[in-house]
Amino acid sequence: MTVRALNHATVRGVDPEGAAAAAAAVGYDAVGLWAMDLPADLDALAALRERLPLPVVEIDVAAAYATPEQAADGLPALRDAARKAVALDCTLVVTAAPPGPLDDGTDAAVAAAAEAVAEEGARLALEPLCQAVSLATPGAVAALLARIDHPSAAIALDTFHAAVAGAPVAEIAEAAPRVAIVHAADAPDLPRERLLEPHRHRVAPGTGVQPIAGYLGALAAAGWAGPFSVDVFNEDLWARDATEVARESLQALDRLLGDG
Repeated sequence: MTVRALNHATVRGVDPEGAAAAAAAVGYDAVGLWAMDLPADLDALAALRERLPLPVVEIDVAAAYATPEQAADGLPALRDAARKAVALDCTLVVTAAPPGPLDDGTDAAVAAAAEAVAEEGARLALEPLCQAVSLATPGAVAALLARIDHPSAAIALDTFHAAVAGAPVAEIAEAAPRVAIVHAADAPDLPRERLLEPHRHRVAPGTGVQPIAGYLGALAAAGWAGPFSVDVFNEDLWARDATEVARESLQALDRLLGDG
């Protein structure tokens, strides 16, 4: 069965429990949460897990990637996220791929990040962001992962970022074996600079004009079946009722997947 998750980023007007409740109310299978919103205490996390109505499919970390220059801050943040994930019976930590140009230390830094997360019992998925200098597309991240060959390193494919970066459908198909999760979002027909305005223009998957259906079709043809996490950073959605946003986003995802 395809797992359909609601990422808390889509309904940030409520807390993690509110996001999970909204997701469960409309038929989602799981929820994606953010490390920064979770308690640090493991007992509190265990209690939270008992209260959540849905399983947690991912723990996201904002800007926690450890480049050689950021190792003092990045690796502890990733370890913390991995501990939180495991406490919530989740095994996937998602963070952005390195945003700057590749250098002699990038591969080693990514391998160290993956190892740090693995030591805590989880996997690391790097999300290529379209603003990145070198690792803006799934193909670029796939090439890096092939070089480091770490069993706990994978790709978090964001359809919005892939589209804005201009990733062709064929690249998505080639990267499919390394994809651990898909962040599903779309965007309207706007200039790139407008699309990159923070938290403004992303929309539910399949409701914009980006080649999202082609991406998902390529993944399906490659035998990839999920999980999908609806991840729509949009302040207008945050101001609305979380359950209504969850319902509309799930309907949009199901139409895109051919289930609605």
